Amino acid sequence: MVLLFCPELFEKPVTLAQDKAVRGVSQRSLDPLCSLIQSKLEARVTLSDMERVSGMSSRALHYAFLQRYQCTPMQWVCDARLDSAHAIFSQNEPDLTVTSVAERLGFARQSAFSSLFKTRFGETPSAMISRLRR
Repeated sequence: MVLLFCPELFEKPVTLAQDKAVRGVSQRSLDPLCSLIQSKLEARVTLSDMERVSGMSSRALHYAFLQRYQCTPMQWVCDARLDSAHAIFSQNEPDLTVTSVAERLGFARQSAFSSLFKTRFGETPSAMISRLRR
């Protein structure tokens, strides 16, 4: 019963050095995971996939991403896709469409993609394409 109400009595205190060491390991563990995701932005990614690849629990992943990127793991994936879309649109290819880019980067719905893009960059993908083609 005491364990339920006062678990800290049964835990060893974590020193500052131990806490920094754990954070350092989890931060370095993100590099291969993020590189893999960047190389396969079109693929469907779940938190379970990220756990399996990184060897970290969902809680550890969440903490590591918040510490390093100030966002959740899934938000990081979305942001990476949006950054990639912005780079693709910036190349100003003539046959490029919003739908083709959204599909290429793994967005299930073009409307959701456009809304997220506008929130992140201040203009819709179609407005960006129009602006660059002028």
